[in-house]
Amino acid sequence: MGIIIDKNILKFINILRFPLIDSTNLEAKRQIMLGAKMPMLIIADEQSNGRGRLGRSFYSPKDTGLYMSYCYKLSNDIADNLCVTALAAVATAKAIEKLSNKAPLIKWVNDLYLEDKKVAGILTEAITDNEGNTVIIIGIGVNITTEDFPPEIKSIAASIGEISAEKLAFLITENLSRLIDALPDRSFMDYYRERSLVLGKEVQFTFNSVTKVVTPTGIDDNGALKIKLQDGSEQLLSTGEITLRIKNNP
Repeated sequence: MGIIIDKNILKFINILRFPLIDSTNLEAKRQIMLGAKMPMLIIADEQSNGRGRLGRSFYSPKDTGLYMSYCYKLSNDIADNLCVTALAAVATAKAIEKLSNKAPLIKWVNDLYLEDKKVAGILTEAITDNEGNTVIIIGIGVNITTEDFPPEIKSIAASIGEISAEKLAFLITENLSRLIDALPDRSFMDYYRERSLVLGKEVQFTFNSVTKVVTPTGIDDNGALKIKLQDGSEQLLSTGEITLRIKNNP
């Protein structure tokens, strides 16, 4: 049975395609400052400078992955990037599952994993356009058939298998459009919690170069992670300057 894309949603989206680009998020910023129509979807076949959280790079070889950015003007007072990143993780995981019949798990806050290896990453940013509007940029990279990963990520990265990058992009966009409309009720967080890779497991939490072993116990409706420290105290993590690793895993 074929996957049906809701073309009524796509026809209202400004879609830009590039064979090669430095970064879809960087291009999104350029287009926004030029006054591009919103919402906007940017897709690239290859990135020369794919970007991830904390200044990391995202390996983006030609024709083996999906590299996209979805942009929209903020229409309410909810500007929490952490929550939007969680929403994007749900939209991406649901699209991957629909196309591949594989169910990714979500590593807080922005990575998708299959069999303990990363298959997708999300980078959410917000900028102010020339008219003073806040525009949210959701960058998404998915390894589809990538095999020759660089040595530094070879042991921790994987691909989801042969699926259409275009269909995946459009399904993610459809999911994003629907979920953003329902953002205030936070119902998508139930799925996010159900697919969590870290809840109940010991993880290494690094902040300001200090590493502690903690156990995530919950995720609140804004996407913040509740953790239990080894002394029994509890803490809520919401900052982006965090590295989280499952203990004894990459």
